[in-house]
Amino acid sequence: MTRIFFWLAGVALIAFGTVQVAAHKLPNIIMVRAIEKLQEGYGADANEFGHSGPITADNQRVVRPSPDLAYSICLYDLTDGPVAVTVPKAANYLSVALYDMGTNNFFHLNDGEMESDLTRVVILPAGEDATSVTHGASQAEKVATSPTKEGLVLVRRVLMDDQDWPVIEEERKLMKCAPLTLG
Repeated sequence: MTRIFFWLAGVALIAFGTVQVAAHKLPNIIMVRAIEKLQEGYGADANEFGHSGPITADNQRVVRPSPDLAYSICLYDLTDGPVAVTVPKAANYLSVALYDMGTNNFFHLNDGEMESDLTRVVILPAGEDATSVTHGASQAEKVATSPTKEGLVLVRRVLMDDQDWPVIEEERKLMKCAPLTLG
C-alpha cells in the first residue's frame, strides 16, 4: 500500500510540474516564435511599426490572417522606459490591441472609442506611475500598463475593397511607435 501511495504521489508531482511548465512557459515560447516570424515578414525593429500588404496564401506569416484586414505591428520594448503608440481614427473599423509576452491581451481600443482623429496610447512598464506621463494629457491619450517589458501592438484595419489601400497607406504615415519623450 505504501508503494502505491509513493508511486501515485510521484505521478501527481510530475503531472503538476508538467502543467505548470506548459501554462507558464509555453505562451512565452509561442510569443517569441510569433514575433520572430512577424519581424521577418513585416520588417519592423523594436518600437517601430511594420505594415502588411494585401494578404495572400503566399505571404501569410501567422495562421489564417484575414484577407479583408490590413495589419500593422509594433514590437515594443520598455527596457528604456515607456513607449508611445499613435494611431489615426480610420474611415472604416480599426482596432488596437496590446499583447504581453505571455500572449495575454491586456489593452484594446477600437475606433468607436477614439475621441479624436489621432489617439496616443502610452505603454508603461509594470510598477511605473502613470501620473508621470499623463500630467496635462488630453482625452486623446490612453495609458496601458504592460505586465512584461516586451510585447506586441497589433493594429487591424478593415478593407472594404482594394480601393482602400491608398487611404490606408496615408493613415499609416500618421502611425508612430517610439520611446516616449516627455516635455
